Amino acid sequence: MTSRKVFFFHIPKTAGTSLIAALSEQFAYRRICPFAHQQELNGQNFDEFKKWDFFKGHLSLSIREYLPQPFVFTFLRDPIERTLSEYHYLTSQQWEVEEEIKNKNYRPRPGHPFYMYQGMDFLDLVKKKPAYMKEQFNFQTGCLADLAWNSQSWLHDDGTTSLNKALDEIRRLNFVGLVEQMEISRILLSWHLQIPPLCFSRLFKVNQHKPEGGWQHQFAKVKPELAQLAELDYKLYAAAKTRLNNEWEKFCKIINIDPRNAPDDAGYAQINTFLNQQARKGAWKHSDLASRLRQWEKAIRTCRKKIW
Repeated sequence: MTSRKVFFFHIPKTAGTSLIAALSEQFAYRRICPFAHQQELNGQNFDEFKKWDFFKGHLSLSIREYLPQPFVFTFLRDPIERTLSEYHYLTSQQWEVEEEIKNKNYRPRPGHPFYMYQGMDFLDLVKKKPAYMKEQFNFQTGCLADLAWNSQSWLHDDGTTSLNKALDEIRRLNFVGLVEQMEISRILLSWHLQIPPLCFSRLFKVNQHKPEGGWQHQFAKVKPELAQLAELDYKLYAAAKTRLNNEWEKFCKIINIDPRNAPDDAGYAQINTFLNQQARKGAWKHSDLASRLRQWEKAIRTCRKKIW
């Protein structure tokens, strides 16, 4: 595996949970940064970053300045699919507010999704809160421009400045995968990280908060309107898709398979053999050793709990 520190910049609702679960198996538990949100890093001593090899979550891209030559990557998703997924996820969180009320530790939060979405379906939100929804549809642009989590409203202009910053990040990141091209993305990520082929089909949960039939079925009539709202994210997505396809062609050329067609069984066998051979040549953080270390650490924690 690569000896560089790895930072997965997780944009919400882009299959990040599945990716993190799969990648965590490549690292010893104690080498994984325990913080997954930027606010958790406030007040932390950045010298502690030296003891971690894998950083993941909704963290600011600015933390890479404290990491020596890190491998930084992210995943993007179709903007409308991502926004719909987030909407269905947030509207399913009403139980959290009800639980707070029940436990008498509830505090009013005007910006909380419960208030934002209460009693409104998705198209109502688009019509009644267009400025807010435009930011949601272009949230990936805001994240990569490092603006989306810094203020209540980041889309002050026509979005050109934010888009240019995000496109610069697309070029700067070590890898950008796409949820809609997950098979290619997982192979290329494994190649870049010099690990055995990632496999997380059992963990893949990208469709968990997705309306039945997809948005193409439910919102076909308003698709042009929604796509116009997501104009920035679609430009960003197009740039990432071009980069991903170029990398796929380069990879296929190295192992001598046709990039225009999906690999058959023989093609996958060739890919897996290549990735496994590459991984065996890697540094000490090979996945087999990391997995064993994780098992040992888990056993030690279990013993400690039983003793105490």
